[in-house]
Amino acid sequence: MKYTTSILIAVIVLSFESCKKQPEHLNENYIPVNKCQSFEVDGKILVCCLDSVIQDSRCPVNAICIWQGIAVARFSLNSENKNHIITLATTNFPPYNKEAIVSGFKIEFKNLLPQREMGKPFNYHDYVAELRITRP
Repeated sequence: MKYTTSILIAVIVLSFESCKKQPEHLNENYIPVNKCQSFEVDGKILVCCLDSVIQDSRCPVNAICIWQGIAVARFSLNSENKNHIITLATTNFPPYNKEAIVSGFKIEFKNLLPQREMGKPFNYHDYVAELRITRP
């Protein structure tokens, strides 16, 4: 009986650990740094690229902060062979805005992933921007 209980506990612990290590699922609204994503809204196409993360002063997930901080990123957009470069932030904080309207598309910077953790190394190339693209 002890042997069976020990095996059951080991299986449960390993199951929980394996769930933590699975990569976060990305959908069509996520753009990795130095990559592009094509969006189609109402028959119009917008290609959006996350060029760079300019600033990430957000509070780490395992810290207590007075202010939530801000992430700022630079995006390249192309619609109908017209190129645009915009800078958006995760929070409206002058001189940055959280959203912009470009070529008839509303681009909203929802989040920057992953959220940093204190004491853990971070690789710049792990950044992924979550956007919401609509027609205004």
